[in-house]
Amino acid sequence: MNFCILTEPAVTFGNRLFLEYLLYAAIIVIGIVLLLLLRKCGRLPKHDELYKKLSETETAVRRFPESAKGLSSFRYRRTLSKLVSRADKLLYFTAQMADKERDNDLNRASMLIESARDALRTYRYEKRGDLTADLAADIADKFLAAADAVKGTLARDAQLRAERAKAKAAKSKKN
Repeated sequence: MNFCILTEPAVTFGNRLFLEYLLYAAIIVIGIVLLLLLRKCGRLPKHDELYKKLSETETAVRRFPESAKGLSSFRYRRTLSKLVSRADKLLYFTAQMADKERDNDLNRASMLIESARDALRTYRYEKRGDLTADLAADIADKFLAAADAVKGTLARDAQLRAERAKAKAAKSKKN
């Protein structure tokens, strides 16, 4: 029995220990990478990105009745569902940003997007001709008003940046 213990190499325990630590390190690195990806995907957009998305949605809603004329019933519903899901994402972003920043302009934009989304949602499973150009223009105007509210936030951000730059220049001049 002593013979088996003496002839067994002691390196196997070290190799096994090394492999276990290597496996733990790989698991930790993969976890960190996943957390970074989740953080990147879950971040709220900046104000200018939000304004751009609102403007794109407004033009898509405005163009929808003309582009929907040649679509089958399935593609019509699918395109309208995509517009509704885009409005849902915008509603989520603006509601979260308004809550985080305690901003009344973003809150107003959120309410406008919610009413536009609800108006779009009612036409999702209706007959094809129900969403006319006039109704789409009314819905698009709500998105445009929300974009204008975000534009006010952008103007305020620019003003705050200018004030900070002045304060920083005065502080560096003072030193």
